[in-house]
Amino acid sequence: MLWASHLAIKGLIDFMGDEIIGMIAVALIFGGIPITAMLTYHQRKLAEIKARISNTGSEEVRQELKAIREEVAQLRDTSTKFDMSFDAAITRLEQRMDKNDEILHQVAPQTYQRMTENTEDVTVQVRR
Repeated sequence: MLWASHLAIKGLIDFMGDEIIGMIAVALIFGGIPITAMLTYHQRKLAEIKARISNTGSEEVRQELKAIREEVAQLRDTSTKFDMSFDAAITRLEQRMDKNDEILHQVAPQTYQRMTENTEDVTVQVRR
């Protein structure tokens, strides 16, 4: 079957060879070139749209990244301030405790000695 169709096409080309080649050339010129031009135009437009979207997206991403960096810097600054404030509060508490220990040692030295030796359930009453 394939052989017969091949012979038929070959016979047609032999019979109308120049005319078929001319018709194919005309079809390609008037059909193939415009179709190719439309496809390349379409592909170019798609590439331009994708480039425009990616540039806009990258600018938005840069702005978001900048905003996040600023927020992280603010958080770092705030946490440093809180840390310094907390350290200062602990230092003040330690100073108060040291001062209370000195007062207790001066007012009731025996009670202070018992407190430093045994820290369980010690009640101190100081009268002034």
